[in-house]
Amino acid sequence: MITKEDIRKIFLEDDSGELLVETARKLANELKDEEATKTQIRNIFTEFRIIENRWNTQSENDHSAIRRLNMIKPKIAYQVKREEKTFRGRIEKSPLKPLENAIVPAIEFINSTNNKYQAFKTLMEFMEATLAYHKVIGGSDK
Repeated sequence: MITKEDIRKIFLEDDSGELLVETARKLANELKDEEATKTQIRNIFTEFRIIENRWNTQSENDHSAIRRLNMIKPKIAYQVKREEKTFRGRIEKSPLKPLENAIVPAIEFINSTNNKYQAFKTLMEFMEATLAYHKVIGGSDK
């Protein structure tokens, strides 16, 4: 499981990018094990791309980009809840829960830092690496 401390270290201590890549690989494995599909992950990733495009065309501290970034938290919470399954009266967690557990602390870190744009770029690298590893390790294409 990816922890808040892992995410904090990626943003503050990982100058080489090695921890980012290793953590993305671990997250991709978790997502594969939970049977998350490429489409489910891409739906979230697409929101990040929209924010990236908006941020690249406007000022570095664009409030509309930050606002849209914060809106990912309820969107992923909704997606996770929607994907939960009930089996014999037991609720089984969503296959996207590991992604939510990584993304929400990352967004909260971005909100707390002065250099939001640079932190967001790190989150984009993390998302890109996770999606790539998910494909490489044989995650579902559905």
